[in-house]
Amino acid sequence: MFTKKRLLATLGIVIFMLGMIIGIAFIGITTWGNLEAYWFFPSRIATSGIRGLNCPVIMTPGETGVITLHVRNSHDFVIRPTVLSTISSGYYIDEAEFTKQNLVLDPGDSYIARWEFSEENAVYDQFVMARIEARTPYPTARLQGSCAIYVMNLPGVSSLLIMVAGGILCAVLSLGGLYLWRQFHDERSEANLHTTRGMYLLFVIVTIGITTSFLRIWMVSLTTLVAALVLLVSTLTLISYTSSGNTKASL
Repeated sequence: MFTKKRLLATLGIVIFMLGMIIGIAFIGITTWGNLEAYWFFPSRIATSGIRGLNCPVIMTPGETGVITLHVRNSHDFVIRPTVLSTISSGYYIDEAEFTKQNLVLDPGDSYIARWEFSEENAVYDQFVMARIEARTPYPTARLQGSCAIYVMNLPGVSSLLIMVAGGILCAVLSLGGLYLWRQFHDERSEANLHTTRGMYLLFVIVTIGITTSFLRIWMVSLTTLVAALVLLVSTLTLISYTSSGNTKASL
């Protein structure tokens, strides 16, 4: 029979896992899209990653998205970069819009290039994909970057509101669930100690994954996604095994 303390501890686990699932879903969507974008019209000329590229994470139908690139001449001589953009333009991945801008930047000068898009640019009605290149004559590097914007099918709802509400909900659920679990679980159980450690570790991994997704460090976010899924399943398995009566279970 459930006591009040055990019921509140169980409620804490459920709330915490809901928060973690929201976070893992966000990492999964952003990582999946940007791994796809990595192979979207890849450049054979660019030698390294580009800095100053900013892309939205999600958008909704009816919104106009904006991609920007901050180009700055940090050298002590004039540079003449050519900025190339390739943005998906339809249902199929091989359909794209191409633009070209020729710039002249004196030492210390900067320029912000921008490109607008809508949900009609989405590939398979899921992601708007973009590849941006900045080419300058030798000896400066030829740079490139890519990104993907997930189109969430919620017409009339602001993507910013979705991001803010989702972030707050993820944080409140996970932290609230941790608090309930810490306050009401049986500290004498070794299995519960392992569960607590697993929950804290899962929270840290998901937090790192969300952060690296925003920063477009995709290999790290992919690693955290796999680790979070494995740890989520392991923790739920431990909880299920413990609740069935075997309190000697451990991760």
